[in-house]
Amino acid sequence: MPQCMICYKTLSNDGMRPTLLERHLRTAHPVLADKPKAFFETKKRTPKQAKLDDTELVLGKDSANKLSQISLSNDTVKGRVNELSQDIKVQTLDQVRASPVFAIQCDETTDIAQCSQLLITLPAEIRDVLNVAIKVVNFIKAGALNSRLFKLLCKEMESEHEALLFHTNKTDIQDKLQLEGFLLTLAYLVDIFDELNAVNLKLQGKEMNIIMHHDIIRAFMAKLDLWKCRIQQGNTAMFRTLDSALGHSNLDSVLKKQIITHLSDLKAEFIRYFPDIDKRKAWKFIRNPFQCEVADVAYDIQEEFLELKFNSTAQDDFGDLDLEAFWVKYLPVYPLTSHHALRVLTMFGSTYLCEAAFSMLVAIKTKYRNRLNVEGDLRCALSSIQPRIQDLVAKKQCQISH
Repeated sequence: MPQCMICYKTLSNDGMRPTLLERHLRTAHPVLADKPKAFFETKKRTPKQAKLDDTELVLGKDSANKLSQISLSNDTVKGRVNELSQDIKVQTLDQVRASPVFAIQCDETTDIAQCSQLLITLPAEIRDVLNVAIKVVNFIKAGALNSRLFKLLCKEMESEHEALLFHTNKTDIQDKLQLEGFLLTLAYLVDIFDELNAVNLKLQGKEMNIIMHHDIIRAFMAKLDLWKCRIQQGNTAMFRTLDSALGHSNLDSVLKKQIITHLSDLKAEFIRYFPDIDKRKAWKFIRNPFQCEVADVAYDIQEEFLELKFNSTAQDDFGDLDLEAFWVKYLPVYPLTSHHALRVLTMFGSTYLCEAAFSMLVAIKTKYRNRLNVEGDLRCALSSIQPRIQDLVAKKQCQISH
């Protein structure tokens, strides 16, 4: 297929007519329209030829000749990626077959922009303030001059961020900005969304398990109760932006009621999402079998659990190994108890790994490589298993590139 050497856009066969080629050059690349023919001739070089020319210029012709013997064609590189991917796949399947417990996470991306959506329930008064804040953002993004002035303002204030993300039509919001209590409510929103973002970040990561997620969510729900009690007492120290905006003033009763209502609604929403968040006593022995009572363990593993609990060698190993490694090590010795623990530890607490894969997919399969079969590339990019390169090389026969 014909392709532009500058932007790599695929052109139609009809687009190869000189007049259409010139129109593409002048509309898509106006700064290059007056470049001489020699400039575009250099663009015809393959990546390998470009590297050879650069190598000869810097290191000499002998080094360039050695480099020329390495095959770097598209098919060769793709073949090597597929071989690395296949080796990773074989190792993965071997590990799965040898493991008594494993989990598979499946997900799909449905948002055309690959963006996850966060839905938060807000009281009407606080929601009105958030809507006004969104309109302010949209007004700034509606014009280039507004965006530049906002960026300069952020630099002068030494703000952590300088860009905004939303964009709609201009809206008249001056009157709403001057309403009494608007800035204080907005300050509270800044603080509570900052806390929610912090929780979200804690839940991410390859090494997280469902027990860690369980602990993080329970801790945040307990914080909601603590914050509600403090707000009832007029204490806003935990909300830094709100506390700074108040200065030496006291929190008025109207805003206090709104914040308490929102914190209660927020906890109720967490309970709706996690209805059994406080009913996981059966997981207690997984965290630490040596500080758990037999009554908190499932009936069918109680006897084996007691043998483990009073095993001094296992207690020493528990302090030296991470949680997963400990239960894997003692799987042959205490199969029922260890199998029960590993079934929980292999659960996925979130879709983080799938979302990370979606991000990698967007980076690898761009609009300029939209026909790329990414299975092998994705496996090499995402897997923590290292390909056995020495074994792969041993099976190869050196073939000098022609």
